[in-house]
Amino acid sequence: MKDTAKHITGRGEFVVHVSDEALIEDINETAATLPEEESELDRTCLHQVKSSVVTVPGIKEARIRFECQLEKHLTFQNEEGEITVDHIIGRVVCAHLDESVYDPEKGYISTDVLKPVARLAGNDYAHLGTSFVLKRPE
Repeated sequence: MKDTAKHITGRGEFVVHVSDEALIEDINETAATLPEEESELDRTCLHQVKSSVVTVPGIKEARIRFECQLEKHLTFQNEEGEITVDHIIGRVVCAHLDESVYDPEKGYISTDVLKPVARLAGNDYAHLGTSFVLKRPE
């Protein structure tokens, strides 16, 4: 089990952050394989911030973060019975949203301002693809 899954299942709570282009270099640094007693945050310019509901701190610089409680931990095994995949399902109990990324006229997040980045697998990340508008039918 990876450290993240160990911490979540051990504490029963966690914080999910939406990464963006401004933070992605530091976020990538937190994926370093370090001894358990070393903090990945020490390799970055990121800071912890106290959460409102859960005891796990969040990343202050993240413009969107979700405080979560563990709902279910699912594992999948290969034919040899080894756990190959951990799935964590959480319930969002508090959301933090920087006003700079929220468009009150539209009522949702402005992805053009946020510039979210997704972690894929291994060393791969992705920017949000080209967006377009389709008017909803009445």
